[in-house]
Amino acid sequence: INIIPVLDGGRILLIDEEQPGRGAFITTPGGQIEAGEQPEVSARRELLEETGYTAEKMEPWLSVEPYGNKIDWTVSSYIARGCTVVGTQNLDSGEKITLRPVTVDEFFDIAMTDPMFRNTEITLAILRASQKPNGLAELKNKFI
Repeated sequence: INIIPVLDGGRILLIDEEQPGRGAFITTPGGQIEAGEQPEVSARRELLEETGYTAEKMEPWLSVEPYGNKIDWTVSSYIARGCTVVGTQNLDSGEKITLRPVTVDEFFDIAMTDPMFRNTEITLAILRASQKPNGLAELKNKFI
């Protein structure tokens, strides 16, 4: 699950993250769906755990099966709207997350050019949009 939280003023909330045994990276809030959990429920749980935010609305945006028919693995991305802080982060042991609000243009730039950004499916969607006339402008409108 990936969540793209849209904050007041149209900023996107990215995170700088470190996990035990892995170097630092930039990502969106997210994680794995727990057994029996529906994707939107997982998205809401991960958003709250990693950021302390809740969302009024979780809008499905992108669903990718990166391994085709070889492995049952789907990556679902949601746009979280009406985000408000309701608490503090509840991180896994050893996990370090720093919140990084950015503009939509900064989000696109990070996703397309920063090697530390780790959401390949989001990067590919933005790159594909950039190849179409007005593609980035249309995608930007989806986030604001």
